[in-house]
Amino acid sequence: MTASFSRGILADTIFAQKLYVEGLVYTDPAGNKHELAAPGEATVTASLPISPVATFAQGSYGQPTNVLSTTSVIAANENRANFTQSDLSGSGVSTYDVLAGHGDAADVYANSIGVVYQPAYQNFFANAGFPLPRLPPAVVTGPLYINQETATSLATLQNLPTTTPGSTATIGSAPIVIPTADGATVTQFENYKGDIYLIKKFGDVTASVTKLQPGGVNPVVTYSNPGPITATDPQGNTVTRNGLGQVLQTGSKQVDGSVLQISYDSNSQVISINKIYPPAADGSRTQEAYALDGITLTGKVVLQANGDSTATRYINGIPTGVQTIVSSPDGSNTVSQYDGSGNVLQSSMTTQRDGSYAQNLYDNQRNLTSQSSYDAATSTYTDKSYSSGVIQQSVITTQVGSAVRYESLDGQGSLLGVSTSQTFDDGTQLVTVSYPSGLQSIISTATDNTSKQ
Repeated sequence: MTASFSRGILADTIFAQKLYVEGLVYTDPAGNKHELAAPGEATVTASLPISPVATFAQGSYGQPTNVLSTTSVIAANENRANFTQSDLSGSGVSTYDVLAGHGDAADVYANSIGVVYQPAYQNFFANAGFPLPRLPPAVVTGPLYINQETATSLATLQNLPTTTPGSTATIGSAPIVIPTADGATVTQFENYKGDIYLIKKFGDVTASVTKLQPGGVNPVVTYSNPGPITATDPQGNTVTRNGLGQVLQTGSKQVDGSVLQISYDSNSQVISINKIYPPAADGSRTQEAYALDGITLTGKVVLQANGDSTATRYINGIPTGVQTIVSSPDGSNTVSQYDGSGNVLQSSMTTQRDGSYAQNLYDNQRNLTSQSSYDAATSTYTDKSYSSGVIQQSVITTQVGSAVRYESLDGQGSLLGVSTSQTFDDGTQLVTVSYPSGLQSIISTATDNTSKQ
């Protein structure tokens, strides 16, 4: 918030105007700049000008729209023509006339009636979120006076011309807000230098700031938001645009509390339609995906509060497959695939924290067809094949240094053969195959792809 007295209104307004068009930027000790609030988005929550005066000032001192609330205090007994108080009337401005001369309004004199207004000013700060330590109660030793400032100690300023007490004069033009065809608003206002600024916003988010020199010439874009820019209306509907204002996504609140989310490509063509439901009583969240007709369901995901999920795939609105992801306290998670009914298990894969895994595949009769696993501790892979649920063969693969060892076993676990494969630094590859009978073959392949056995 800000507060000012007399011609302090000039500095007060310049600050608000610069904050509006430049944003709030912090420069750290190393000289790096950090944007804390974008232009058009940095606000002054409340402003308290006391007997504002802009005598001798040039330029427009209208308050921009980033000043959310202004309480202007006018001294009703001030009558100096050369120090006419400023009219700040406009959107968000409340004006109060108080029984006081100029200095009385700010309580700058002893035994001034301004002592009556001190508590109100302190309450203003507190209500704006800036409570100040309470001043000690004023000590009044006589009557309270209204001071007439029609003369000063400077001879050249004595016997100032007067005007109607409490008169005010406009010190700047109010901002003009213009709606645009693409759903934005453009705020036009003139600053203290006479420059004209155009601030384009989608909702509360600034898209661009354009500066024009006095007379509305030589436009220069001083700020451009690269996007995406999401604006939310009072009903909770959202529109997300890129920096050029093209719509990327819309979110429309539905009667059932869900949000219909539609995404678009660079040609404004619909590319996806999703419906996001509010959290259920158990904390789960549901999201549905639809075909471009907006009617045919193509997918559905239910995410539980603990992170587990169930995803269902649809073709022409008919469920064709279900995937579940379930996490365990030990850090492992299991991904299971089912048919469209969600009852017939087709595959499952459990992965441990260390990267070990076990995967099972099933046929339509729920018979196991294959198993694959990896033990990270021993760098061992095991693959098993089944027929009608009965194991037929298995292969165990182990990394031993730079060599890979393969063991083949039959359904009863009897060894069928062992082979090792190793590639040396010169590119030569050596493969050794051993059989239970004692036979052994060695195949050496050179870098020119010639082999010896």
